[in-house]
Amino acid sequence: MFLLDPFSGISGDMFLSAMIDFVDKEELINTIKKVVDVDIEIKKVKKCHIVANKVNIIPKNVNYNANTYKDMVDIIKNSDIQKDIKISALEILKILAEAESKVHNVNIEDVHFHEVGNYDTIADIVGAAYIINKLNLKDSCFYKPINVGNGFVKTEHGLLPVPAPATAEILKGLEIFFSDIDEELTTPTGAAIIKYINPKLVEGSFIIKEISYGAGDKDLEIPNHKGYISNISQSFDEMESEAFQLQIRRICSTFSKSFMPNVLRVFKIENIKMEDIALLETNVDDVSPEILGYLYEVLDGKVRDLHFIPTYMKKNRPAYTIRAIVKRDKVKEVAKIIMRETGTLGIRIFNINRITADREFKTIKLFDEDVRIKFGIIDNEIISEKPEYEDLKKIAKKYGIPLKELYKLIKK
Repeated sequence: MFLLDPFSGISGDMFLSAMIDFVDKEELINTIKKVVDVDIEIKKVKKCHIVANKVNIIPKNVNYNANTYKDMVDIIKNSDIQKDIKISALEILKILAEAESKVHNVNIEDVHFHEVGNYDTIADIVGAAYIINKLNLKDSCFYKPINVGNGFVKTEHGLLPVPAPATAEILKGLEIFFSDIDEELTTPTGAAIIKYINPKLVEGSFIIKEISYGAGDKDLEIPNHKGYISNISQSFDEMESEAFQLQIRRICSTFSKSFMPNVLRVFKIENIKMEDIALLETNVDDVSPEILGYLYEVLDGKVRDLHFIPTYMKKNRPAYTIRAIVKRDKVKEVAKIIMRETGTLGIRIFNINRITADREFKTIKLFDEDVRIKFGIIDNEIISEKPEYEDLKKIAKKYGIPLKELYKLIKK
């Protein structure tokens, strides 16, 4: 599992640089070169004394004639790369083109990419598609709010506000923030990549396993309250010796500038999904099996789990312990139902935490019928794989096949 931290924005090359430690570098380079004929340099640089990866896409003397969306689509489609990588690259490019199309009110086929270079945009998008597929980032990644910068950016259409209109369109639905830095920190390509990944905003705690930094091209100066510092300097000018005044001015000059590393930080994390729930419990010794069966139906959809556990109560009477696992906001409703249906005079309530696996579903065909397969996933690792019982039961009845045989067929 990965967490993207775009505290200094995100661009295509920053994404490649930050993620390159987690994939096969040679395979990544070869994938890009199958699409565009470029040289790729990977090196270490320092940003504010932080060592970061830097991926440079260096063009050769080739005219790609790929300034339009249609041109870029043709180049990617005609390349000899894996199908899943090709599909992802085309989807990222489509996100970028659709935003430009909407902002400029032109047909998507006529979108002309003025502000993005043709060769490096294709290289960034194909490289990002390779990384996303190799690391299974799509719909399975976290992020922190995205720094878009501030001020204006110079384009062929004139000065445009940061984030540029196409970037702002792409970032709909994602959390962003403006900073004091008058730079475009999040580019359209970077925005399209993170939009395609569709990450979740990080919540709660996690365990850091690895950290990587991907460098951008900028050196970012953060403006400070220079007027306030100037006033301090002037105050000392009025009362101290010339040597002391000079020293104060040097100190003020130092503090009037501060810098922020232009890097994308990525955490490889172990995400432990904790859930706050409540356990409701009561004992009953005078309730018939029919009532318990009906209680199960009444509570369907209102509880996470429901158990009837045989037990013995006072005077050695056979009884049942009813246990219901519910969301905190359902406690009163479920407790009231149990008391009304069973006549019990009290419910014990335990507020507890539980660790849960992520659940994902995939639909397959069996005898031309849909069967949902439920996957249990912890930290990107599949720990369980099971077909939905109701789907198999329907097929078993329809075709007269024993249920156990269908389970065997699924496993094959």
